[in-house]
Amino acid sequence: MTTGIVLSGGGALGDFEIGALRAMYNRGIRPDVLTGTSVGSINAVKLAEDPKSDGPLTELEGIWFGLNNNADMFVEDPNFALIDQSLKDFLHYTWFTIGWDLFTIATSGLVGILADLGDALGVGLIKTGVDITNLLEGVNAYLSSGSKSLYLLDPIRQKLTVKLLPDKVAKSGAILRMATVSLESGLVRYIDQNGRFIDDGTQVDLIQGVMASASIPAIFPPQRIGNENFVDGGIRDVLPIQAALDAGADQVFAVAASRSGVDPKPQGFFNDKTILDIAQRGAGDIMSSQVMSLETNPLVQPWPDSVLIIQPDFSVHDAFTIDPGLIRINSGYGYMRAAELVDFSAAAQAGNLGAELTLIFLAILSTAIARLRHEIWLAEFGAAGQRTPQQQVSDPQLILVPSPELFLFVRESKAQLKILLEDRLSLYGTSPRIGVSQTALNFGSTPVCAQATLFIEVRNLADAGMPPDISALWLQFEAHPFVNPAAASPWSLFVSAAGTVPAATPPPPTITLDDLQFAVSVSPGLFSVTTTATDVPAGQSATIAVTMGPPPGSPLPPLGPAEATLTITSNDPNTPTITVSLIGEFVASPPRLVAPPSVNFGVVLVDQTRRGGILIRNTGCGDLTVTALNLTDPFGVFDVSGPPMPFSLPNGGATHILLAFSPLGDRAYTGSLSIVTNAQTATVALKGVGRGRLNLPTPGVGTPSSLARVLAASRNAARRAPAAPKVTPDSRPE
Repeated sequence: MTTGIVLSGGGALGDFEIGALRAMYNRGIRPDVLTGTSVGSINAVKLAEDPKSDGPLTELEGIWFGLNNNADMFVEDPNFALIDQSLKDFLHYTWFTIGWDLFTIATSGLVGILADLGDALGVGLIKTGVDITNLLEGVNAYLSSGSKSLYLLDPIRQKLTVKLLPDKVAKSGAILRMATVSLESGLVRYIDQNGRFIDDGTQVDLIQGVMASASIPAIFPPQRIGNENFVDGGIRDVLPIQAALDAGADQVFAVAASRSGVDPKPQGFFNDKTILDIAQRGAGDIMSSQVMSLETNPLVQPWPDSVLIIQPDFSVHDAFTIDPGLIRINSGYGYMRAAELVDFSAAAQAGNLGAELTLIFLAILSTAIARLRHEIWLAEFGAAGQRTPQQQVSDPQLILVPSPELFLFVRESKAQLKILLEDRLSLYGTSPRIGVSQTALNFGSTPVCAQATLFIEVRNLADAGMPPDISALWLQFEAHPFVNPAAASPWSLFVSAAGTVPAATPPPPTITLDDLQFAVSVSPGLFSVTTTATDVPAGQSATIAVTMGPPPGSPLPPLGPAEATLTITSNDPNTPTITVSLIGEFVASPPRLVAPPSVNFGVVLVDQTRRGGILIRNTGCGDLTVTALNLTDPFGVFDVSGPPMPFSLPNGGATHILLAFSPLGDRAYTGSLSIVTNAQTATVALKGVGRGRLNLPTPGVGTPSSLARVLAASRNAARRAPAAPKVTPDSRPE
């Protein structure tokens, strides 16, 4: 089966995709085909480096969870940066008040933006204090500057330049499709893993292709490729499911980062509305929703049952807001939505009523948890005496102190959050869920007298469809770029100029996930296993070491293929037994000599001897026979001794060869020892340094004592140990 993962556009909402991906990866889903649009292309191209491992996703998580503000994703165009700050504050205010998003801008264009501005004129100008004359002058100045966008994606480009490895993408085996749209032709085109347009093979720089797919018109500048200018693929194909099917995927997991549909209005709501209100509703709400609905609504686009669409029912934030807390909330929401759909949708599609009801209730709970976390996140600003994002642009001079009322609201909401989390845990079930890293091990060719070891990771994947970092979230604050100065946690003592709240005991958990308990067996006896643990808490793992080959001292197995089955039994009610196939081949291996490459005796005084030795080993399978020890010693200062020749070492056997160094003068000496065997000849380099000059007698004036020293030195140089084999000197001086 060829698995495809599809990632939609959505700007900052790409954090929802990160959570969904982690849930899928934790369930063993790995893509063969990756398609993406806009931020989905950014996420997809990184995964394509190594689609079968966790490494790229872990790197993506590090990047996303390392973002702190909008400047980490985009920066102002230089001309836009020159506009009066009050005008930009006004524009930012409209984003928070009205909620511009990617699809409003992509589908509405100028009409939608004017509608937004008109809708905001009644409150935005008053609250931000923008003079209408300055507003129009600022807009006209910017429009005449020649700029093609409000913002630049330079931070994203820099991250891609450092983090993305295009060569690895091309060689990974993944099939990649990134959607982008030509402004000239209006056609949607797809760039593949090799940096080529799939329709005509035109070569593209892969990073520039990613940037083109993410360049929202008017917000980010188009990317010029050849003689065409390319923009965000989301204006034509926001969720490229068909591209994944066309690339050969027969099972597709499609992650839509934003919700479909529009919030309904009561009948007669638009009876007394203006043309701008109607334009906003039509272009900004209904038309933008239609873009996503064309891909996700089964009544509009009936995809086959092999396509599973993972989508939020609630918008945690908009497409242009980067905040560490919102990233974690939306990522957790994506994890929950993906987990519940992957775990229960197949049974629900098969007509299992219980699975259908469970899926409905889980969807309600995941959305309720995300909504409540968002409310808590917002209240924590006031509880810490910080201005909310909306207050930062609508009332930048506002000074706050930590609010005890909001702190109590946070504490009460945390207790409610605990109830929701445990409701989900109870509905999901507490049973362990086993996962193994390998279902087959191939040991390749192993010497018949040796052992080879490979490893299997056994994980307890039970998570109640929630990432581990939110399972006890009621005990701590959400993530923020600030620290609450009045309290360390929602349950600790709160002290502020506005009041004090006593500490409280947090409610203890009332339901927890079960440990995974497993046992391992293997047959026949050519393989053996050991494990680090057999009782694994949720979210943790144990390692099984599988060894092929006999223990030392055991009879050798026959040459040829070896096969066995490893069986893992556990208390996972859905998968009580997992089998892992083990294959390999025992091959003959000749004896093999292992000896150190050199021996250094260091500095030795003349007339003294330093003794040492080397250990030689047989790491092959047959007997190793040593037939000669040949010493190359030009100055006669080294000596060698060992067992009588010839001698043999069995597999794993070892023996010492003794060496000695007796310098004759004040200088450095070198030599070598050749160990000749029936396997190979090894050469050991010898070296040492003599210190202390030998005082030889003047000719004709010798004394008995000096002559004795010379004779002693001569005898020392010619010394042979009693058990020493015959040494063949090479190149001794005359």
